[in-house]
Amino acid sequence: MITNYHTLKYLIQSVKPKLAGSVVIEAFTQEKDTLHINLEKVDEFTLELNATGQGYIFLRPKLERARKNSVDIFPEIFGDKIVDAGIHKADRVIEISMRSGLKLLFQFFTGKVNFFLVSGDYEIISSFKSPKEFEGKKFEFEKSESNYDLMVGNFEEFKKAWESVQLQNPVQKLIKVVDSVDALLAKEILHRSGGISVEKIWNELRNLDLELKNPKPRIYYDGIFPRYFSIVEMTHINNLKKVEFDDINDAIRRFVIESKVSKSFYDEKRAIEDKLKNLYEKTIRTIEKINEEISENQ
Repeated sequence: MITNYHTLKYLIQSVKPKLAGSVVIEAFTQEKDTLHINLEKVDEFTLELNATGQGYIFLRPKLERARKNSVDIFPEIFGDKIVDAGIHKADRVIEISMRSGLKLLFQFFTGKVNFFLVSGDYEIISSFKSPKEFEGKKFEFEKSESNYDLMVGNFEEFKKAWESVQLQNPVQKLIKVVDSVDALLAKEILHRSGGISVEKIWNELRNLDLELKNPKPRIYYDGIFPRYFSIVEMTHINNLKKVEFDDINDAIRRFVIESKVSKSFYDEKRAIEDKLKNLYEKTIRTIEKINEEISENQ
């Protein structure tokens, strides 16, 4: 849920005071699919973004640039100042406005995460990924309006939309009916409502909306490893250990770092298991061959 629309909205609202007025020192990549933007205001700090999977974004202490294997990204804004930061009203696109009139767009669509430098009228000047595909084209938002407020505020409209969607899976159905509700939020709403009636589902949607307006970042752990990130209470997974945070940026950064550690652990575990499996199979084949030779020589 670190790139759910509501999470991104809360994050950008939280870090905007620090971003606004800061100057871009440099932007670069020195590891696959990761963008670092070094900024200076009272102090120096780094905006880190990743474009794999669903991606991520957070502020961190300044990252020193490597001397080798480092490539400039968006050099047009080096020395430029950030004047505003926000999120599109309907899409998971964070928009950073520069004093020069240029804009940075950070797109967090599932499977299509990418970062762009655009002109004031949204012509793509540079693209972090697949530049030949995007540069020179107009950036297009996938949605111009969101139905979220309408669905939350009007039961009859929600009921009409719910009944019009011909999906059997209630989670997928709720995702289809209400913009910016992802799988985790949909499961929570249905769990709280019992999925019994449309009106109960709608009431729990409204209750969750109140919590989204007063968010509290939290990480749910499966053992020592992070499993879920949420800014509202997840009662359907309350069997997992939960750690709450006062700062969403700190929470996202910790979730990302610990998730990387978790992935490294499971990758290494899988590699060891594969080696042991191969060794076991090789040993079995050797034993079978020895038994065959013994049988032939009796």
